Amino acid sequence: MRREASIHITKSDLIKVLEKLTTIKNVEIIADKIFHIAKPYSIHTRTITISNERMEKKAEKLIKSSRRDADFLAQLIYATRKRMKHRGITQTKVGSRDWGILKEITAHALDFTNEFNLTRRYGFLKYIEVGLSKMQKFNLNKFLPMYQGICETYQAMVEIEKDTDREMTEQMYKIYAQRVIEATGIFDTLEELPEKYVWFVRAREQAKNMNVAVNIYMQAQFDGLDFTGGIPHPVQLVGPKATERVARYCYKEGIKIKGNESPPHKDSS
Repeated sequence: MRREASIHITKSDLIKVLEKLTTIKNVEIIADKIFHIAKPYSIHTRTITISNERMEKKAEKLIKSSRRDADFLAQLIYATRKRMKHRGITQTKVGSRDWGILKEITAHALDFTNEFNLTRRYGFLKYIEVGLSKMQKFNLNKFLPMYQGICETYQAMVEIEKDTDREMTEQMYKIYAQRVIEATGIFDTLEELPEKYVWFVRAREQAKNMNVAVNIYMQAQFDGLDFTGGIPHPVQLVGPKATERVARYCYKEGIKIKGNESPPHKDSS
């Protein structure tokens, strides 16, 4: 169906039109009458059309912005994999089979960037690097369920980077490693696993807050779990239970914690 012509005009412009079409004076009165008579015939859908057009333009801008972010992420993934000497790599393009997946990953990467207050480029790179470090073999789909894990790993990396006494943290880690080797004969190195190594940073800080030497702190953790025949997991080195093990060990060995007038009392539990 052919669209019927219509106009949308102001009263002042209508007066100008009438002045060109007629020699009648007081065209303002005629303009008033035209507006009065034409009011019932006003095209109410015009405002809706204008509103829809604005929404469409806004949506189009958002789509373009999303597309730019996704394309930028695709470029960084390609460059990072190339730097890591992956073979047979191709860059994901608009309209390709994996483009929808890439857009989902881009949304996660943007959330990650905002979560840690990073620039888009740095945040995207870190998201990619941490994600790739968790893959034995690259697959774009593997990024989708990784958001929480990537955030936890990056948070650990930040804490390790900000460690105020790395030497003491390393000493605590070596004590732990030695005890595990003595008990089992094997030990998986944790230096390259930030989400695990960060617990030694936290444990070192907890020992400092308790005014306890790291060797005593670590001995207390192994001693406290000796009855179970188990080895403390790095996560168990921090928290109220870890504090309790230190208190019990110091009481048993007659060690006074600096800042305390007497060793903690031993309960029946």
